[in-house]
Amino acid sequence: MSDLIAFDSVIVGGGVVGMATAMELQKSGYKTIVVEKNNFLGDEVSSRNSGVLHSGIYYPSGSLKAEFTYRGNQLLYEYAKKKEIPCKKVGKIIVGGEDDKDRLLKLIENGHHNGVKGLSILDLNDLNALETNLSKEIQFGIFSENTGIIDVPALVRSYELDFESHGGTIIKHSSFLEHQFDADNHNVLIQTGNEKFTISSKFLVFATGLHSYEIGKRINPILKSKLLKELNLCKGHYYKISGFTPFNHLIYPLPGKHGLGIHYTIDLSGAGKFGPDIEFIEKQDFTFSNNAKDRFYNEIKRYWNEINEYELQEDYVGIRPKIQSINQDFADFSILTSDHHSCRGLVFLQGIESPGLTCSLAIAEYIVKKLDI
Repeated sequence: MSDLIAFDSVIVGGGVVGMATAMELQKSGYKTIVVEKNNFLGDEVSSRNSGVLHSGIYYPSGSLKAEFTYRGNQLLYEYAKKKEIPCKKVGKIIVGGEDDKDRLLKLIENGHHNGVKGLSILDLNDLNALETNLSKEIQFGIFSENTGIIDVPALVRSYELDFESHGGTIIKHSSFLEHQFDADNHNVLIQTGNEKFTISSKFLVFATGLHSYEIGKRINPILKSKLLKELNLCKGHYYKISGFTPFNHLIYPLPGKHGLGIHYTIDLSGAGKFGPDIEFIEKQDFTFSNNAKDRFYNEIKRYWNEINEYELQEDYVGIRPKIQSINQDFADFSILTSDHHSCRGLVFLQGIESPGLTCSLAIAEYIVKKLDI
């Protein structure tokens, strides 16, 4: 028999979405605990991405991704300003050749349907005025004024401090084992080291990223809903370039089926990097694949002719917990609430990949509403 500890809310998973949700619940007056299995918060999906604040131009109108990106972009800029988190609206250019003009026009139209502000079409003269190092094959572009970059570790740290300053509790090195629901409370069995204990709560949120499928199989209401998704793990490499940085803005090719293409981003120090690519894998693997550099060189050369392969230096690898299958055109965020599984106070998230960072505060806002708080 394990010891029993009582809280109003339990959040399993301490990435940006888990921490944003915990912070929102704690600020609403609910005694909340975050259970994180790693040594550091935001140590997996949250910290291994481009660090970009997206505008919402890409996602199908009416989808959660479209709604949350538009709302989350505004919330995150406001939060970063208030908390003095390093953040900058550098702007993004989505580029294409002569044959891509129709796709670019459809993309900007989609952005307008989603309510995105600060979008404009660029012709060749506009592009030359903004970026002198684009390949001559690039003839058109879309400028996204409200796309920016943020210091992700500083954001995670701010969520943590904000949560704890309002009385929230975080336990690390701790794993979720079992779940039971007794019609009034959720009881979760947790293990920290050799110690096992049960936390009882009214509200329970799972934001477990790369581990959501294996954890979902341990939760009866989620299994019975038949809405649990198997994950398609997608590795993405990032390469940095030393010295000369070729562009002043973020540069993106037109998106593909499974991602936004190998794009150029800059960090807050002004250093440039490229990534991510798409490589579906069977198990978690954060090492660089042998053929990745060649793939990067060939893709980057489409919009930057002067790239030299030797300039690309290995930076880091991320893995996205995709619920989109290889043959599927689009998959929205999966946020299972009592509307889906009839278990009061339980929220289960899957497929929170890009633009999850941008959406973190908007997703938290949505979850709190769904919990009828």
